[in-house]
Amino acid sequence: MARRGLAPGDPGRLNAPSGPGRVGRALLALLYFVLVAPVGGVLRLFRDPLARRPDPAAATYWLPAAPAPPDRAGAGDPGRGP
Repeated sequence: MARRGLAPGDPGRLNAPSGPGRVGRALLALLYFVLVAPVGGVLRLFRDPLARRPDPAAATYWLPAAPAPPDRAGAGDPGRGP
């Protein structure tokens, strides 16, 4: 006799919810649109963490790399020893 899969009402089946469900999704969406999105919008108005605003006076947007500390100067070069 072949075993069949567990039916939804079978006592051997775990009856725990598998996700947030309809109410949970609605609450998460409400939380996002009421709290997260407005906070992100306000922060975006007052600061520019990636320095993306154009600067007409700048000749270039290139930022030189900071020099490596003396103790790690050859760490990235496999041809040189420590």
